[in-house]
Amino acid sequence: MAASPRSGRVLAASRQRWLVERLAREGAVAVGAAAAELGVSRETVRRDL
Repeated sequence: MAASPRSGRVLAASRQRWLVERLAREGAVAVGAAAAELGVSRETVRRDL
């Protein structure tokens, strides 16, 4: 079964929340490290930013 567009938005919101929390805590986040930790591509992390 394919993911619905809504589930994609929920996942994106979750990743964005993770990025904001990491930035607040550490002041910076490397795209490659975030991609590896989140299990997505670097391009996805860049879009989420």
